[in-house]
Amino acid sequence: MSDDNRHDRIMVFGHRGYFGDQFYRSIDDCLIGFGDISDVKNVVSELDRKSPTVVINCAGRCGYPTVDWCEHNIEETYVSNVAGPLILAQECKRRGVFFVHLSSGCVYNNETLSETPFSESDPPNFFGSVYSRSKLHCEHLLSEYGVLQLRARMPFDSSSHPRNLLVKLLRYTNVVDSKNSMTYVPEFVEIALDLARNRETGVYNLVCRGAISPYELMVIAKKMIIHKKEVIPVSSDELDSMLVAKRSNCTLSTNKIESAGYDISEIRPTILFALENLLLENDHFAKV
Repeated sequence: MSDDNRHDRIMVFGHRGYFGDQFYRSIDDCLIGFGDISDVKNVVSELDRKSPTVVINCAGRCGYPTVDWCEHNIEETYVSNVAGPLILAQECKRRGVFFVHLSSGCVYNNETLSETPFSESDPPNFFGSVYSRSKLHCEHLLSEYGVLQLRARMPFDSSSHPRNLLVKLLRYTNVVDSKNSMTYVPEFVEIALDLARNRETGVYNLVCRGAISPYELMVIAKKMIIHKKEVIPVSSDELDSMLVAKRSNCTLSTNKIESAGYDISEIRPTILFALENLLLENDHFAKV
């Protein structure tokens, strides 16, 4: 790491979101990027007033309460997930500011259970939702800017945040029985900050090693929660028939990030640790 980068002034856009909040809490003297990232005047004002050396973009639309929201709000989704990041990247480039963008692994879908995990160089093969298409378009366009793009999948931690995968699954009855890669958010944030300080560029999958199905995870949770309602396994096709937008189910390779020297956690012990702590610190989940 360059000595000059030890004292980076890091700005986070989207600090009120799931990832953004954890970045904000993890960065000393974090600068907050306020306002709409698709508004050029706002972005210029924020960058020029606060003079960051690194910008981390956690802003964007993933849909609320679910990604199906994006299917009914296509223009807003593309403005937030494509136009906004491109404006940020362009204005950062003009100022020599290092740019980090939170991408998504939801651009892939396993066709078979035995399929090899997707690497960063594999072309996207999932186009079943507006959200996924917006993320893959943005990732492709940002690759022209020499920035750092970090892919997350089914993020989780021990918090009661509504975006936490564990919190969402605990409220569902029908749970997909397809193995997936998942991201431990504290690990994601730690590695992301290190990559940024080292000025690494390109696309990285930032997920735990291995994969687990959400159904298998909830079977484990049901043993921990006496009053947990019934959990019903459904196939990915069955799940898609219940929803507006199709869902990505995939496993991502961690070979690239591990080759860069990072020790990536195993999915099973990590997610069980997070689940146990979530239940321990939030009594109301024992009654779901």
